Amino acid sequence: MFRNKIFYFLVIWGLGSFLFFYKLGNLPLLDPDEPRYAEVAREMAETKDLLIPHFNYEIRLKKPPLFYWLIFISFKIFGINEFSARFPSALSALGGVILTYLIGANLFAPFSGFLSSLILVTSLEYLILSRLAITDMVLCFFFLSSIFSFIKYTKGKKKIFLYFFWISLALSFLTKGPVGLLPLLVIFVFSLYTRDFSLFKELFTGSISAFLIFLFLSLFWYLLLIFKFGSSEMLNLFYEETLERFLKGYIHREPLFYFLPILLIGFFPWTVFLPWLNRVSLHQKLLLIWWGVVFTFFSLSRSKVPTYVISLFPCLSIILGSFWNEVFSQRIKYLGRKLSFSMVFLFLSMIFLWGGAKIFLQKKYGLMLPREAVYPLIFSLMIFLFFVFKRKPLFVFMSALSLSLFSLIFFYRLFAVDLGNLRSTRALIFSLKEKIKKEDILIAYRFSKPSLVFYSQHKIIFLQNQEELLNYLGKKDKRIWILTDTPGVE
Repeated sequence: MFRNKIFYFLVIWGLGSFLFFYKLGNLPLLDPDEPRYAEVAREMAETKDLLIPHFNYEIRLKKPPLFYWLIFISFKIFGINEFSARFPSALSALGGVILTYLIGANLFAPFSGFLSSLILVTSLEYLILSRLAITDMVLCFFFLSSIFSFIKYTKGKKKIFLYFFWISLALSFLTKGPVGLLPLLVIFVFSLYTRDFSLFKELFTGSISAFLIFLFLSLFWYLLLIFKFGSSEMLNLFYEETLERFLKGYIHREPLFYFLPILLIGFFPWTVFLPWLNRVSLHQKLLLIWWGVVFTFFSLSRSKVPTYVISLFPCLSIILGSFWNEVFSQRIKYLGRKLSFSMVFLFLSMIFLWGGAKIFLQKKYGLMLPREAVYPLIFSLMIFLFFVFKRKPLFVFMSALSLSLFSLIFFYRLFAVDLGNLRSTRALIFSLKEKIKKEDILIAYRFSKPSLVFYSQHKIIFLQNQEELLNYLGKKDKRIWILTDTPGVE
């Protein structure tokens, strides 16, 4: 058993390390979010002010500081570059896969946890977000750490896991604010469902010192800002970035069921096996409540972004891992029919995704699919035809795993560089950087790209209308650079 666990860990660590870290710094930081987070961390290093985040040399308090601090530390270790900016996300993704294994192993069996981790590491959205310098993957890691600590505490009542739970929750809060407390809501709803609040109460009363550590870690930065800027300004900011975003959705407003297609596509290729999840144990009820609480919470929010539901993918992976464990144990009825349906659906899904990618890339970015782009379709057809003659569960599982890896690696090799250049200004700035002097003025006219700030390491003046531009030009006597992608500017 111990040797099996070592083998599972090595496979998880090796596959995750390859997928998350290989050529992590090759692509430029993609607008708008990646260079914004990276630039805040870079300005922390430049100004040596770790308390007050700045972007474009102006105070930016919209997000708590932990993610900025993690990138700052990465910059200090690896230097200021794309790899360093993405390193915290990639490391958190690897930690999330390991935690997924541990949760699955504790709720079901080590082999179930192993399958869960393989499913997660090859699911589409999780793999993509692992390679982006945004907060969501770090938040997901602390979410999983909180859930794992709660599960371990329920089994052995060891107080050390209460400390892990509250510290994870505090760091989650310090990553993205109140939404980081969602694990606590999951546990509360689970207690409500089981009509047993004893464990929920023990989280608070089992170790007062652990709870006090949580209060200190989660609130100290906010209290320092209140002391510096005043309570009214901080409360207004807190309202705008939490309640107003949730209730009114002043940006990214989407319909109620926006996340359903996000989950179906983001969990590809494993989505095709979800219809067979009809057996619910008590442990799975915790997972289903986890899924239901997170999905409902973000669906009710008026502001929606695909990355918000990243913590649902480990949950689905653990549930599906327990299903595949039963498949390999031959405890599933009508297995042949279910796997046949899944393989048909997998092949049809590949055709749908291939067509959707072709239309999206052509309309949004003007990229045409080369002939080589049909290879994933050919590969999926070969898998489907082979399955017709050899209906084995292990073959189906490995087919989904290999199809995911093949498609993602192939897509990366074909389009990643072009998409990176279209979603970043790195090439533009690098072509000008030797000519731009420190005292020059840089104006971005109708060109709101945060990557301009990160790659130029220069204050950028963002202007939106031509009158503002002309007025600004008339008042300045320094050399001015105008950066724009708007045609017809005179």
